Amino acid sequence: MAKRITITESQFQTLIESSSTFNKCRELISKGYLVHGTNTEWDEFSPEFIKGGSRGKEGYGAYFTDAAYKAEEYGTTIVAVKKDIFNFIELREPIKYGSNLYNQLFGNEENAKKKQELEYQVELLMNDGRYREALNLYDEIDKLGDDTHGILYGALRRDSLEAINTYNAQNLGGLQYLIMNPQKNLPQLTNALKLLGYDGGHDGNVYTIWNFDKLNQNLIKIKTEIE
Repeated sequence: MAKRITITESQFQTLIESSSTFNKCRELISKGYLVHGTNTEWDEFSPEFIKGGSRGKEGYGAYFTDAAYKAEEYGTTIVAVKKDIFNFIELREPIKYGSNLYNQLFGNEENAKKKQELEYQVELLMNDGRYREALNLYDEIDKLGDDTHGILYGALRRDSLEAINTYNAQNLGGLQYLIMNPQKNLPQLTNALKLLGYDGGHDGNVYTIWNFDKLNQNLIKIKTEIE
């Protein structure tokens, strides 16, 4: 039977920091970069290779980190990008009914209901020849604005609301996990957030970037070797 070897926490830290990959990552992070470790040769990030499922639990996109040890786990080629050029949304952002984010994604349901009721009244007034009153109601409809339908709608909107209400997804991270479908739902959710101006999401020391065009235009790659 092989003898089990144990090391102290300080010895473990020394072992990790002896890697030039770790040191290079730490240096880049200190200068404001996010890093991604890999042992695979490729030229750019592509959504075609996203698997989804448990591999995508932080969302649909390319994963970066501001923790040197985490990047080192995945390989000795370091891909880095400046953190401050991206607009990240907190994936632990609470989804509160009626909040600005909720209305942007799912629409203002109260306004939509009011608008539907007013449009029905307008139809009745027009059929009755009461055009002036109908025009006044049109003014009320205009005041409700055009944000009654959010960026997410149809089947995805239904799935998203079910995830929030039934499965208790309290935030964006939870919502992403529950509607995870790499071919349909998850890309639509991240595309909606992209339309709202977000390039990626942040959760702890993980940064998920879904703006692939912006990401690929700003990449640097560094090959390191274990000392």
